[in-house]
Amino acid sequence: MRTVTAMSAAEAEVWGVPSEFQRALVRVDDAKVNITPQSTSAMWFKLVGVPLGNRTTLYPNGDNVHTVERWFPPDIWAEITDVVANEILDKIDRGPEDGRRYSPAQQAKDRAAWPVVVDFCPTLTEEQAKKVIATWLANGMLVQKEHVDPKDRHKKPGLFIGERPGNKWTS
Repeated sequence: MRTVTAMSAAEAEVWGVPSEFQRALVRVDDAKVNITPQSTSAMWFKLVGVPLGNRTTLYPNGDNVHTVERWFPPDIWAEITDVVANEILDKIDRGPEDGRRYSPAQQAKDRAAWPVVVDFCPTLTEEQAKKVIATWLANGMLVQKEHVDPKDRHKKPGLFIGERPGNKWTS
């Protein structure tokens, strides 16, 4: 059994899909998600209209039926090679200015980390860059620690380097 789910607004935002195109995209998942391993990547389809070619002078528009074609979301990781990832991490590690740290908070303004990703990968959207930061926090490439911000001398969460890409050191 399978379920078909329309693309959510959040998914569309992450992939930079315009709202008028979002409505044509659906995800197919296993309906028994509670008893089977979760799929690591959703299978996406685009609804497309197929004209039946039955236009006449009395019926000028003819009929159109829908079918689906496979759709692949853009790969936000395609341009983030190990070299680019390390350059982004270096800039995050330097902070926005002396002694300050970038913030993992979504609402951060002058300390937001996602613009650093966009500086190195300008084809990524804000949401895609935020997803990169969130993924790096989840997998330990970035870690969040409290630090004293020299600008206002308050403790704030800041981003620090955890693991680097390609780090496979063993003891």
